[in-house]
This record gives sequence, structure tokens and C-alpha cells, in this order.
Amino acid sequence: NSTVLRWVDGRRLHLEQGVDITDLHSSNELMQTRLKDQEMIHWFSRLFLPGQETWPRIHLALAETGKYTNCDRGSLIQFDMNGDEEITFVSEWVREETFRLPKTMLAPGVVGEARRIFLEDKMPYLECSDVSAVPVFKRRHKAGVVSFLASPVYVEGKLWGCVNLEMHTRVSDAEESDIFMGKMLADLIGGVIERENVRDNMRKAEEQSQAMLDGCPYSCCLYDEDYNIIDCNEA
Repeated sequence: NSTVLRWVDGRRLHLEQGVDITDLHSSNELMQTRLKDQEMIHWFSRLFLPGQETWPRIHLALAETGKYTNCDRGSLIQFDMNGDEEITFVSEWVREETFRLPKTMLAPGVVGEARRIFLEDKMPYLECSDVSAVPVFKRRHKAGVVSFLASPVYVEGKLWGCVNLEMHTRVSDAEESDIFMGKMLADLIGGVIERENVRDNMRKAEEQSQAMLDGCPYSCCLYDEDYNIIDCNEA
């Protein structure tokens, strides 16, 4: 944009204005990424509604996150917090079957390292763009992992496991959007597992109460706060 202006003393001033289209292009890309993030957040919010089966939904969420972040393998890993040796792949999505790993693996030191990183160092996530350059991750490198992003899953305030997003075909730096999606999925899964544990505990408590009522040799009735009969045995 070019304009000639007349100064107060009569002199002429040539004014040129320009726009850096690179910045505009970057802003447009950022906006598109934010819109896609919002769509994924909305999709997640509908996926984990109460009353739906938990683990199939978790697997579906993991698969969609894997596709969204363009990784080769996504997995939900549960740590053996007692033995510090075994990790279990509770759920797994792979872009190709060659990226699939055994359901259970012996991984000495992995849980201890996770404790240090996520509990002691308080890191919200762990990213490694080149596994071959970090000796502590040599087992992952042998398994074909090139890059990965791990987000911790906490259940009732305790480290339960992590969501792992891996690259097997190329070295890759995780983008801000990838980190956000990994952390959000890990937090959602932790909350869903907590909700499922509450349901299981309530169901077990009801079964125990019913067993005690049915096994009582005397006639017993259960009343609500308004003295309505809820249940009774056959004695």
C-alpha cells in the first residue's frame, strides 16, 4: 500500500505500508488448529456421558486421539505399582499392525522412572523427540519407538498409568495441540476410571448387604427414611 501525504510545512511524505503474509498464514493455521481442538473437546464431552460402557469408549477416544495427533501407536498403559517390573497395555490403537506390541511387557525400572518424573519432578507430561539419543529409553528404541509423548493418568490422586502416543516411522516434535490432547485424554480417563470404581464399590456393597439380609435366620426388613419397606428377607 503506497500513499503520498503532504506535511504541515508543505513537504511531501511518501508513506508505504506492507503486511507480512507469513504472519497472517501462521495466524490462520493457529486459528484452524484451535477450532479443531474445540471440536475434539466437544466430541470428548459427549463420548464419556454417564451410563455408557467405559472401556469401549476409552478405546474409541484413544483411537481418535491417535489419528488426530498423527501418531503411529496410541496406548493406555497401567503400571504394576507393586512389582515395578510389569506394564499392561489396557487399550491400544495402531495405524498399522506392525506397530502392535504384546499386551503385557516386562519393563524393569519403567514404573520407578515414571514415579520420579511425574510424582517427584511434578512434570505434567514427558516428551522425547528422538528416543535413540536418550540411553534410559533404549528398551523403547529396541521396540521400534522413535518418538513419544506420555501423559500421566491419576486415579484418586495416585499414579495409575499413562497415555502414550508414539511415532515409529519418523522423529517428531510434539506440537502444543498434541500435548494438550494427550493431557486432556489422560485426565478424562482418570476421571472415568474413578467413576467406574465408585460404581463397582457400590455394587459390591449392595451385594454384600443383600447376602447378609438373605442369610439372616430372623425376619429382617430394610426401611428408608420415611419408614417405607425397601427390602426384606424370606425368614
